[in-house]
Amino acid sequence: MPAHAQAKRTQSHSTSTSSSTSNNRVSRASSRNSSSLKRLTWGIFEVAYEKPQFSLWIYRLGVKYEPVLAAAGLFLTLFRLNFYVAAQYFLSLLLCAVSPGLSMFLAHSVLNIIGSDLSFDSLEMGPASRERLSFFVIVWLSCGLLTSIASRHADECRELLGGHLRAYYLPRLVDARLKMISQSDTHGSDINPRLFPGPWSFGSEVPGWNIISKLTTRMMDVLALICEMAAFASIIQCSPAGNAQTLGLIGACVLLDILFSPSNGAEGAGYTFWTKNRHYQRLLSLHSIVFDDRYREHLVKDELMDYLSSEYKSSSSKLGVVKSNTLALACHLAPPWYWSVARLLLSDYPMALYALLSHGSFTMHTVVSIAALQYSIHHLSKTAAGLRASYDAEPTFGLLQQAHTFLNTVTVEPLTREVVRNTRLPHSDDNRPSSKTDEKHGMAIELRNVSSSTLRRLGDGTGSSRARINAGEFVLVVGAKGSGKTSLLKMMAALSPNDSGRLFFGRQDIRHLNHNILRQKIAFVSGTDSIYPLSVSENIAIGLGSNRTAESQSDMERAITLAAEMAGCLGLLDRVGWNTVLEPCQIVGQSIQGCGNGDIGTSAFHELRKNDYSQYSHTISTEDRGRLTAARGFMRSLRDQVKLVVIDALAPSEDPESENDLVRRFLSLRKGKTMIVVANGFRSLAHEADRILCMEGGSIVQNGRHEELVKQAGPYKDLYGSNLF
Repeated sequence: MPAHAQAKRTQSHSTSTSSSTSNNRVSRASSRNSSSLKRLTWGIFEVAYEKPQFSLWIYRLGVKYEPVLAAAGLFLTLFRLNFYVAAQYFLSLLLCAVSPGLSMFLAHSVLNIIGSDLSFDSLEMGPASRERLSFFVIVWLSCGLLTSIASRHADECRELLGGHLRAYYLPRLVDARLKMISQSDTHGSDINPRLFPGPWSFGSEVPGWNIISKLTTRMMDVLALICEMAAFASIIQCSPAGNAQTLGLIGACVLLDILFSPSNGAEGAGYTFWTKNRHYQRLLSLHSIVFDDRYREHLVKDELMDYLSSEYKSSSSKLGVVKSNTLALACHLAPPWYWSVARLLLSDYPMALYALLSHGSFTMHTVVSIAALQYSIHHLSKTAAGLRASYDAEPTFGLLQQAHTFLNTVTVEPLTREVVRNTRLPHSDDNRPSSKTDEKHGMAIELRNVSSSTLRRLGDGTGSSRARINAGEFVLVVGAKGSGKTSLLKMMAALSPNDSGRLFFGRQDIRHLNHNILRQKIAFVSGTDSIYPLSVSENIAIGLGSNRTAESQSDMERAITLAAEMAGCLGLLDRVGWNTVLEPCQIVGQSIQGCGNGDIGTSAFHELRKNDYSQYSHTISTEDRGRLTAARGFMRSLRDQVKLVVIDALAPSEDPESENDLVRRFLSLRKGKTMIVVANGFRSLAHEADRILCMEGGSIVQNGRHEELVKQAGPYKDLYGSNLF
C-alpha cells in the first residue's frame, strides 16, 4: 500500500478507535458488571450472552405502574366497546384454561374407580361402580366437548371485537400518523413510526389486539398451570401413602425442571455470535457475489468466472470442514446435556421413573398412579413449555410497555393543518480536467439491420439499426429516455444478443467469435454498476477480471492508485481505508426470539459490534459510488488489450458536471481504443464526438457529426436544443 495511503489509513483507524471508545462509554453503564457477560465457543463461532438475573417482573412493575394502568385501560376499552361480546370472549378463554386441570382430575377419578373395583385376580366390576364410571366418563368427555365449543366461540368473538377496535383506534392512528408527518421536518416528532400499520395492512390490521391477545394468552397459561398443579396435588392426596410419596417426588422434580432448567445453552438468555475466521468471511462474500442475481451481468462484463471459481475453491479448501450453520445457531443453542437428559426422563418417561422408584412393589393402585402420572406430566409440560416460549419471545413487561406507548400514540388531537415543506436537491462542485488524443487505433464495429426483442418493444416492432463505427472513434449515443440506448450499448459490448441482423467486430461476425475472448478486449462502465461485498481496493482491482496472474503486489497497488486517481476517488480510499468492505455480507449474528431464547443483553450486543466488522456498513454518497465503479472501469481500460470502451450514463441526470468530468477522464485514454458513450448531459461533448448516433423507438434514426445533424430536421436537433447541460 502506498505510504500516503498507509498514513491516512492509520489516521482513519485512530478515528475509528476513538469512535469505538465513545460507544464503549455509552454501554459501560449496562456492562459495568463484567462477570455477567459469558462467552462460549460453537464451531468456528464465538458466542456472548449476559447471565440472566433472577428477578420477579412484578417487582419491576411496582417501580413503574404506568404500563400496568395502560394495559388495564386497553382491556377496559374492549369492555366499553362491547361488554357482552368481551365477557363471552374472556369466559370462553377461562373455560379453555381451566379445562386441562379439570381433565386431569377426571382422568384420575376414572382410573381410580377402575383400580378400586378391579384386581389382578378379578376383572369384574359391580353395578354401582359401572354407574359411577359411566358418570365420570361422560363428564370427562363433556369437558373436552365444551372446551372445543368454547375455543370456537372465542374465535368468533375475537373477530367481532377486532372490528370494534378497528373502528375505534384506526381513525386515531390516522391522526397520529399525520401529526408525525407534519412535525417530522419542523421540530421533530416523538412518535415511534414502527407503531403504525403498513400501507397494505388495512384489511388485516387490528390496532391494539396483538397486545391484548398476548397478555390474555399469558394470563390464561398461568391460570392453566395453576389449575393443573392443583389437580396434580389432588391426585397425590387421593393416592395411597406409598404411591403419593413417589408421585410427589416426581412432581417436585418436574416443578424444579419447569422453574430452573434453561431453555438454551446461554442459560435461557439471548445471545450474539460472530467469527473471526477470515476464510469463512471471504467465502461469505464470494458466495454472495456468485449467487446474487444483481451481480450476474457484472460477472460477465468484468470477466470474473475463472477468478471467482479459483478464489472460491482456494478459500473453501483453507476453511475445511467446520460447523458453521448460522441459522441453526441463531434458532437454538442446545442446553447442557444433563438438562436435556433430565427433561427427557421427566417429560417423556415418567412411567419408567415411577416404576423404578416403586422398588418392584406393584398393585392395581400403582398402575392407576402410573397412568395418571403420564397423563398429568403431559399436560403440565405442554402448558409450561407454551408459557416459557411466549415469555422468551416477548417479556411481559415489554408487552405492558407496548400498551403504554400505544395509548400515548393514539391519544392525540385531530390534525387540522399540514405543514408545507421544501426539499433541496444535493449539489456537487467538481473540477473538470479534460484531455483528448487524436490517435485512432481501436475496434471497428458494424451493425447491419441489428435488432433484438428488447429494442423492438421500444418501437413499432419492426425497427432495426445500421451503423459503422471506425476504429478509434469517439461515438456519442443520444436519445430520449426509453429510446434503447442502454440496450444498444450492451449489444455492442457483447453483453446481450441480437436476434436479427448481423453484428461485426472488425471484419468478423460475432456469431463466429469466442465471446470470452472478445470480452477481454471490451470495457463496459455503467453508473448502475454494483459495489461488490469486497474491500474498496479489490472493488477497483476486480476490473482486471480473471487476467491478473502477471500482476505483482506492488504493480497492483500502483495500478489501483492510478485508477482511483483518474476516477477522482483516491480521497475515498484514504478516508475509509483500502481494506474496508463498504457493504459487508452479514451473518445473522444474534439469537432468534421465540426459539427458547430470551432477551439479548446490552453487553452481548456490544461484544458483537466490537468483534464483528460486518455489523458496520459505510455509507458513501451517490457520487462516490459512481466514481468507485468508474475506477473499476479505468482499471480495465488501462490494459493495452482493451480496444473498446463503452460508457453508459456514469452519473444521475441531475449531476451532469460530475458525469462529464468522468467521461473526459476516460477520453484521455483514447489512444488505441474506440470510445462509445451515453451521457445525460451530452451537449458539451457533442462538438468533440467523431460520430453521433441518435436513437428513437429502439432504432438508430440519425448518424453523423454534430455539425451535420444539428442542421437537419429530426430528433437530434430537438434533443440538443432541450439539453441544457
